[in-house]
Amino acid sequence: MAFSINTNISSLQAYNAFTKASAETLKAQLHLATMKKINSVSDDTSGYNVGKKLEAQTSKQKAQLNNITAAKNYLSTAETALGQINDKLSQISAKYIDSQDPLKDKDSIAKDIKTLASEIDSLLKNTNINGHNLLAQVDGTALAANDTFDVGGNDFIVDFASNSYLNVEELKTVLNGIDSGVASYVGSNYATNGLDTSDIEINSSVKITYADGSSDSLVFTAPSISNRRNAEISDQFQTFVADNTDVELPYAYVPDSSPLLEYRTVSSPKNIVSFVTESGYDITTLIGITMESSGNSEGGLISDDTETVLSEAGNISTIANNVQSSLGRIGNLTQTLDSRSEFLSSSIANNAATISSIFDADMAAEQLSATKGNIAIQIGTAMFSQLNSAPQQLLSLF
Repeated sequence: MAFSINTNISSLQAYNAFTKASAETLKAQLHLATMKKINSVSDDTSGYNVGKKLEAQTSKQKAQLNNITAAKNYLSTAETALGQINDKLSQISAKYIDSQDPLKDKDSIAKDIKTLASEIDSLLKNTNINGHNLLAQVDGTALAANDTFDVGGNDFIVDFASNSYLNVEELKTVLNGIDSGVASYVGSNYATNGLDTSDIEINSSVKITYADGSSDSLVFTAPSISNRRNAEISDQFQTFVADNTDVELPYAYVPDSSPLLEYRTVSSPKNIVSFVTESGYDITTLIGITMESSGNSEGGLISDDTETVLSEAGNISTIANNVQSSLGRIGNLTQTLDSRSEFLSSSIANNAATISSIFDADMAAEQLSATKGNIAIQIGTAMFSQLNSAPQQLLSLF
């Protein structure tokens, strides 16, 4: 046995073995403590990246699964309301048939129908979740847009209240009748000295909105207004609009009376709700056009006139079919949610299994490694001690 004082090779080898055993033992103990075999990227770069991507995907799918629950609640609430509307429409149909019996009190039947129609109107306007309307706006008009839920795959569009199914506007018309539009037009007769007398040309874009929701945008151009009465411009404006639309304006200039503009009935009019200057010279203000709408409606199930109510009640098959179509659409949407819920639940379970295989430690194997490492550390410590003291035996030679 050779002795070396400066470099004890055997001792260094024992130290390296001891250090390695210690590192492996600490690693096994960390796996046991965290119950994971990958605790940092350095443990397994590929496995770490794959596992983290799967974890992110799983988190997203769990959120989508929560969205499915919300969407089902959304559809369930709408289904309940539409079911009630459908039942009330059936009752209205039955009462209409009753009204065909000459021995029945038509006025009482009409009042019953009006009450049912008012309840339908209320359901349309007030069916909501946390203030979010599901069937119609609070004024009974169609919803601005269809709601969308992220439930995996393509966006899930809740469109049962669209014109393809419920058609709220048609239902609103049957319930409340047709908006009679503007009843009068009030204009101010400006004095000549109140006008802009500069020698300029009028260029103006005016939007005309009708009671049925349609509108026209017209570009109006007139010569310079220097020394012109606004009455002349009003005449030109009326003529221009009449010439550029297929509808005669329901107002006329009255030269020697006030107000400047008055309402007049025309054949098959499209009642005008508003004039708005979109750009250019504010001609609507110049000629004093303002509107006072009556807010009245004609016809509908909620009418006070018995004959009107009964007549409308005999023609509700279309809106009844629309309500049933909307209910059918809700059924289809719910089936889609059930399918996506099943897929997401399965996908989340599969991802969890894969993540477990990548990250989770084998507790039994790690315990064996830790025990083995502890023994190796104890033996290594003893051997390192002995080999480190071996050079002292050299003193026996002296």
